[in-house]
Amino acid sequence: MGHTFFTHVILNDYLKLMKYLILLLMLPTSTVIAQKQKPDYFLYNKDWGAAKDVSSADYILQLTNIGDSLFVTRIFKGGGYLWRQESFQDEAQTLPHGQFAWYDDEGRIDSSGSVNNKRKHGDWSYFDDTLGIFLSIKYEHGKEIQRRDYIKRLIKTSGSEITFDEEKMQSDSLLKALTNIQRDEKEAVFKGGPAGYKKYLERNLEPPTNLIKTGTVKMQFIINKTGNIQNLLILRSVQLSADVEALRVLSEMPAWTPAYQNGRNVYYQCLQSLTFRVT
Repeated sequence: MGHTFFTHVILNDYLKLMKYLILLLMLPTSTVIAQKQKPDYFLYNKDWGAAKDVSSADYILQLTNIGDSLFVTRIFKGGGYLWRQESFQDEAQTLPHGQFAWYDDEGRIDSSGSVNNKRKHGDWSYFDDTLGIFLSIKYEHGKEIQRRDYIKRLIKTSGSEITFDEEKMQSDSLLKALTNIQRDEKEAVFKGGPAGYKKYLERNLEPPTNLIKTGTVKMQFIINKTGNIQNLLILRSVQLSADVEALRVLSEMPAWTPAYQNGRNVYYQCLQSLTFRVT
């Protein structure tokens, strides 16, 4: 374009964290460990034939082998927004297994969930324009077992229906019964705490190439029971180069001290926003 762009990276919500209180036995077995290997890229036109170069490509496919016979595919609309994410047990992408996600025309996540050996397993979430979940459906090896409607505030199963308020009352009642039991819990911690995490991002983030606009990549990931990152998911895409840099710096993080609750390590969900600014 004849112009040189400089980028300024802003770290937002660098410790905007939420406890992931689902224990191991309740999680789908298809959890995905974030990639360490360098991804490959493939260029396609609208008919899914091979494109000549990046500038003429309608779709750019990023394929990463993350180990344990798992391959994550992210498809971008040219060099722009992320369009979809898929996971497979084979490089030929014929055996769906792992995390899937779909995005709208402005790069916001529309829906996501996990597949275990070709069948939906675990929670499938559906998002509104603010990235809030309005519907969540839980599957067990392809069978729907629960539906949570955040608009009507109803929880439905095959044999019951309760409101969110009724669920809270049941939860509060259980907590009262456990008042005599000492609860012990700690959040997951990056080495050096919040300051250490911020320093890691500042030292390792690199300006994306060919950034054409300022935007914030919003990410979600889980610190597992060994302190490693997994299920790295883009919630808000900006463009390919910014998204790829956000994925890289988070996937290459050193292990955290895992979260701890009532005598055992537990999963911990984190949110991270990274703003890439053209200046």
